[in-house]
Amino acid sequence: MPDLTVRIREDGSVSVAKIPLSWIPGMDQVSLDPDIVARFTNANVQHIHLDYHDAGMAVLANGMLILDFRYDDHDELRTLLTALTLFMGDEGQTLSNLAKTLLSVLEFIGAEVTFEFPVPSYRSVIPKANEASSGILDSSDIAADDARAQVRGIETISLSTTALGKITSDSFIFKVLRAVLPPDIEVELPPTTVAGIREKGITEITVKNRRYGLAIELNGQPTPLLVCNLDNLLSFAEHRDRWRQLAPSVSEQRFDLVRRMVQDVLQTHNVDIRLHFPPPIHPASR
Repeated sequence: MPDLTVRIREDGSVSVAKIPLSWIPGMDQVSLDPDIVARFTNANVQHIHLDYHDAGMAVLANGMLILDFRYDDHDELRTLLTALTLFMGDEGQTLSNLAKTLLSVLEFIGAEVTFEFPVPSYRSVIPKANEASSGILDSSDIAADDARAQVRGIETISLSTTALGKITSDSFIFKVLRAVLPPDIEVELPPTTVAGIREKGITEITVKNRRYGLAIELNGQPTPLLVCNLDNLLSFAEHRDRWRQLAPSVSEQRFDLVRRMVQDVLQTHNVDIRLHFPPPIHPASR
């Protein structure tokens, strides 16, 4: 089957170029909330391309290679998406459900896909670049970098989270961070996020920051690697208005603080951040 172009309309409905929607099982279930479409449009994210390769799937945004997921099967990718979207509350659950539906469709069609978002008339059209192979790291390069990291030494920052979301740590780096934060900025997660993580039976999340990107473990079990093209990712992140549109409910002060912290973390390698949660709970006990 040829590569597919999925056009997303302002109302969240979708169409597939050159192929009737009914030909693709599950595609009739795919739709986006109009508010989410508006966020991508306002942030000038014009197209996202999924480029499959032997080791996983690369993600291009506006023609730039942003992330490269390395995994053996789609179940691993679903697990990672579930973990990531838990940090986004109800909105994250909506995106997670959409992503899982899309993955089921992609598994069936076995083709590369470009998602096109509406482009306002006052915007210049950004050319597509659907070939990511030249920017993808070889698996042997990743293994070699892991070996070098072990030799140089890896610093681990352990954080503890209460049921109400407050984060504490004896780490010197964490204490320095806490000291420079404004008094009204708490280091915490929403209680609903913590409850959702506990309901999934997750007691520990480890984020391993390496030169090639991020490796995330849930309860000690690895999930797909997030191999980053750091230059592209930072370039994409420097567009403050783009991220501001994607996260409109976050206060200006907290938004700028988080953005700076993420950029600093991305440029600091050989650090493991281990986040501990209270014991799992059953949904009915909430």
